[in-house]
Amino acid sequence: MIASAETARMPLSKDALSTLARGEVIAAELKAHNAGHRRYVVVRPFKDTGNRDPAFATLPWRYRIDAYEIDARLVDEHVSPDVLVDLKDVVVGDFASLEKQLPQWAALELFRDNRQVLAPF
Repeated sequence: MIASAETARMPLSKDALSTLARGEVIAAELKAHNAGHRRYVVVRPFKDTGNRDPAFATLPWRYRIDAYEIDARLVDEHVSPDVLVDLKDVVVGDFASLEKQLPQWAALELFRDNRQVLAPF
């Protein structure tokens, strides 16, 4: 499903929000532009310090958003960025910025825990 003005206003699901709050990856699979490819948008939460830092729990999450296509034959392989097509990479500093950026790339209701989507990168 491609994001439209109507679907882009729908919020992330409770499951997607819960996954992000745990510091885990969410992803959406979209229709690929190229035949024989698969297209994904992936959100990875991170903090600017290691989890052993005493202040880790109090630090805000930041988010890396990657959008890309990959040859469908490589989906189940361990891949590097050089095999990705049309890779876009953005880092946003807070959840409000994430909510503004994501609808530009995919409808929010498409995002799920990446353990369900299985985006390879």
